[in-house]
Amino acid sequence: MTLAAPARSQLACAVAALIAVCGGAAEARAQETATPPASRTAAIEQAQAQKATALHPFEPGKVEETLDRVEDLLVSGRLHVHPFFQSA
Repeated sequence: MTLAAPARSQLACAVAALIAVCGGAAEARAQETATPPASRTAAIEQAQAQKATALHPFEPGKVEETLDRVEDLLVSGRLHVHPFFQSA
Protein backbone atom coordinates (compact mmCIF):
# COMPACT_ATOMS: atom_id res chain seq x y z
CA MET A 1 0.00 0.00 0.00
CA THR A 2 1.50 3.26 -1.13
CA LEU A 3 0.35 6.63 0.21
CA ALA A 4 -0.47 9.44 -2.17
CA ALA A 5 1.63 12.62 -2.03
CA PRO A 6 -0.93 14.69 -0.01
CA ALA A 7 -1.32 11.87 2.51
CA ARG A 8 2.46 11.62 2.94
CA SER A 9 2.77 15.35 3.56
CA GLN A 10 -0.06 15.21 6.12
CA LEU A 11 1.63 12.28 7.82
CA ALA A 12 4.94 14.14 7.84
CA CYS A 13 3.24 17.21 9.38
CA ALA A 14 1.59 15.06 12.03
CA VAL A 15 4.90 13.42 12.94
CA ALA A 16 6.63 16.80 13.10
CA ALA A 17 3.89 18.19 15.34
CA LEU A 18 4.14 15.17 17.64
CA ILE A 19 7.91 15.60 17.92
CA ALA A 20 7.53 19.32 18.66
CA VAL A 21 4.95 18.69 21.38
CA CYS A 22 6.99 15.93 23.02
CA GLY A 23 10.21 17.95 22.76
CA GLY A 24 8.57 20.97 24.37
CA ALA A 25 7.30 18.88 27.25
CA ALA A 26 10.79 17.52 27.90
CA GLU A 27 12.18 21.05 28.19
CA ALA A 28 9.40 22.08 30.55
CA ARG A 29 10.34 19.25 32.89
CA ALA A 30 13.98 20.37 32.92
CA GLN A 31 13.22 23.75 34.50
CA GLU A 32 13.94 24.54 38.11
CA THR A 33 11.45 23.24 40.63
CA ALA A 34 12.02 26.04 43.17
CA THR A 35 8.94 27.91 44.24
CA PRO A 36 8.55 31.20 42.40
CA PRO A 37 8.55 34.44 44.43
CA ALA A 38 5.18 35.73 45.56
CA SER A 39 5.40 38.96 43.57
CA ARG A 40 7.55 40.72 41.00
CA THR A 41 8.98 42.95 43.73
CA ALA A 42 10.07 39.89 45.70
CA ALA A 43 11.70 38.44 42.58
CA ILE A 44 13.65 41.67 42.01
CA GLU A 45 14.74 41.80 45.65
CA GLN A 46 15.86 38.18 45.49
CA ALA A 47 17.89 38.83 42.31
CA GLN A 48 19.50 41.92 43.86
CA ALA A 49 20.44 39.96 46.99
CA GLN A 50 22.09 37.26 44.89
CA LYS A 51 23.94 39.88 42.82
CA ALA A 52 25.15 41.73 45.94
CA THR A 53 27.19 38.69 47.01
CA ALA A 54 29.31 38.82 43.83
CA LEU A 55 30.04 42.57 43.63
CA HIS A 56 33.60 43.75 43.05
CA PRO A 57 35.13 47.05 41.92
CA PHE A 58 35.81 47.58 38.23
CA GLU A 59 39.36 46.76 37.15
CA PRO A 60 40.37 48.12 33.72
CA GLY A 61 42.47 46.02 31.39
CA LYS A 62 45.95 46.93 30.11
CA VAL A 63 44.69 48.64 26.97
CA GLU A 64 42.18 50.74 28.88
CA GLU A 65 44.81 51.75 31.46
CA THR A 66 47.15 52.86 28.65
CA LEU A 67 44.42 54.83 26.91
CA ASP A 68 43.46 56.47 30.22
CA ARG A 69 47.09 57.59 30.74
CA VAL A 70 47.27 59.00 27.21
CA GLU A 71 43.98 60.83 27.71
CA ASP A 72 45.17 62.26 31.05
CA LEU A 73 48.36 63.55 29.43
CA LEU A 74 46.51 65.20 26.56
CA VAL A 75 43.64 66.67 28.58
CA SER A 76 45.53 67.82 31.67
CA GLY A 77 48.00 69.91 29.70
CA ARG A 78 51.07 68.35 31.31
CA LEU A 79 52.30 67.18 27.93
CA HIS A 80 53.33 70.02 25.65
CA VAL A 81 53.78 68.98 22.06
CA HIS A 82 55.42 71.50 19.74
CA PRO A 83 55.23 70.46 16.10
CA PHE A 84 58.07 72.76 15.14
CA PHE A 85 61.73 73.08 16.09
CA GLN A 86 62.01 76.86 16.33
CA SER A 87 61.42 78.78 19.52
CA ALA A 88 57.84 79.72 20.10
